[in-house]
Amino acid sequence: MNPYLLGTIAILLWSTVAVAFRLALQKLSVLQVLSLASTTSFFVILVTLAFQNKLSQVRQLKGKDWLQGLILGVGNPFLYYLCLFESYKRLPTQVAQSLNFTWPLFLALGAFLFLGESISLINLVAIFISFLGLLTIIFQDFGPQGELSVIGVLFALSSALIWAGFWIFNSTIKKPPLIKLFLSFLFGTPLILMATIVFDELPNPDFQGLALSIYIGLFEMGISFIIWLKALEKVPRKDVLSNLSYLSPLISLFLIQAFLGESIQMGTILGLVLIVTGNAMPKILSLIHISEPTRRTP
Repeated sequence: MNPYLLGTIAILLWSTVAVAFRLALQKLSVLQVLSLASTTSFFVILVTLAFQNKLSQVRQLKGKDWLQGLILGVGNPFLYYLCLFESYKRLPTQVAQSLNFTWPLFLALGAFLFLGESISLINLVAIFISFLGLLTIIFQDFGPQGELSVIGVLFALSSALIWAGFWIFNSTIKKPPLIKLFLSFLFGTPLILMATIVFDELPNPDFQGLALSIYIGLFEMGISFIIWLKALEKVPRKDVLSNLSYLSPLISLFLIQAFLGESIQMGTILGLVLIVTGNAMPKILSLIHISEPTRRTP
């Protein structure tokens, strides 16, 4: 299948999950949704490895690889989705998904601080534009809907920061992407289940909540990532495909309004456009040879 078509399918699937997050969290607690979604994703990845005859690569892993896998699992899915779902619990859906999309800003800063990558003038301008978008969303006037939850905003920004840190650490591990994804969920899922047992309770038999949580596991954490990795593996220009991913949060706004009836604020649209512009600008300029080559992205 055409890699650009595969990438588009993954992007469209990711565009639906903000709605699924909100609906699932209306039926189940954060830990309950996370435990169901993560367990679903783990088995999807395991079956994919078996189908592709790659389980032998898992058996060849050494002690250091398992330790790295544990660190990956703590970051994602455990801490990342815990913060992300908590933000969706406390914020309007449009705000939670927009603030989470600031992770490339933190990724660029983290790559500069921890990986020794240089930041050009274009990168600095792009970071500034994204930061303006972030402030626009946080300080917009929601009128009758009230002020934004400070804790919710902190959870949303924490999820973006954790996601960026996860990918920075992930980039230092020289293993196939699907193996690293498997290790993440191999360690992260038991941590989530233990947290659910200790601090919450196992999900009740609410069919809609169960179905939505499984949907999240399939199309946010599992199948979509596998499709995206396959697209990146086949596509001749990864930067072109990466730029297409910036359509996801914009498409998501339309779905949020259509399925949740949430009135999309002009501040959200403006802020998200600024964030997307800041995220995409260095890559777009590199495509027309104005900027330096694009940095590696997840």
